[in-house]
Amino acid sequence: MTNFKIEDIELRNTDSKNLEMSVSVAPDGLSFCLYHRSENKFLALGHLAEYNTPELQQEWFVNSSEAKHDYLSVRLVVCTARSLIVPAAVFREASCESVFDLHFGDHQGYRVMWHHLRKTENFCVFAIEENLFASIQKKYQRVIWMNQASPLIENNITRLRLNSEKPAHTIHVNMYSDFFDLMCCSGDKLLLYNSFRFKSANDIVYFVLSVFEQYRLNQESTHVIFSGIIEKDNLAIIKLKKFISLVYFESRNSAFNYFYKFQDIQSHHFYNLLNSVECE
Repeated sequence: MTNFKIEDIELRNTDSKNLEMSVSVAPDGLSFCLYHRSENKFLALGHLAEYNTPELQQEWFVNSSEAKHDYLSVRLVVCTARSLIVPAAVFREASCESVFDLHFGDHQGYRVMWHHLRKTENFCVFAIEENLFASIQKKYQRVIWMNQASPLIENNITRLRLNSEKPAHTIHVNMYSDFFDLMCCSGDKLLLYNSFRFKSANDIVYFVLSVFEQYRLNQESTHVIFSGIIEKDNLAIIKLKKFISLVYFESRNSAFNYFYKFQDIQSHHFYNLLNSVECE
């Protein structure tokens, strides 16, 4: 994805202390948005592909014009395949590091963190590079830390619970440059959440169809919905449509207002980042 920045002219007359900034740090780069809660409106959105390492992302927080302001709150969405879901019944904060190490190896140089997924009563355990964590924590008075699982799971579970005509099964796939997250729901209940690394379109097709096989899902009635960094003519989408009848792309959340230039951005591209404003 190429670099871009769009911002409403209203920003010039808006006190930053009335705005909330959400930032995602990912292998794809750094993305940010500015949200005015009292107006329920997104005023800015940007993406910087070259800020794709912890060192460069730390530099953005030091030097960028967006990061210098004093905001009402700041959300950090840490996008990484090294994350896992732990049921609340067995979650213990004191054991987060050992649980992380058990799944992903030594966390040396990284800060292991967690975020409560209240809608499903789970916790997401993840890690962020230690120096990046320290610089952000020092810069802002209030930082809300989360993994990309939080907006994906929390928002979609909420929508399913409000939908009286929800499908029997739904799969949500959120894409990054070298991994994707997949959540599978039965009605409004979370069956599966996992991250998968991939190198080709065939890998994506294989993992999605494996979930169909594992849970014996109906290929005619199960909805598969894509979001994140993937184009509508991607080879994986073309191949999946040969096996699955209902393959869609995520639409923009109609609960929010948007600066009109948002219409120039495909609605599924920054779905997780924008919906992070509903996660606390």
